[in-house]
Amino acid sequence: MPTGFTSILPKATGLRVVWDGIRRFQLTGGIIAHDDETVGTTIALTQVNFLAKRIARVAGKHVESLRGKYGEIQHLPDGLH
Repeated sequence: MPTGFTSILPKATGLRVVWDGIRRFQLTGGIIAHDDETVGTTIALTQVNFLAKRIARVAGKHVESLRGKYGEIQHLPDGLH
């Protein structure tokens, strides 16, 4: 389900920002042990007029974080990609 906010950034005050994403809960014994969320950060930054170079830098940091967290995950068996 989409969510959003109204920007209060100086150069984007009043702009309505919307995005969607996904939230994942890991349960242990019926209790939330871990909560992880992925949202379209670059979608939100575009709506508040961030420059493309700045958005690319933010996206690059996110990629580094994902690779640090998960490594190079191979999704398909050898020979199928």
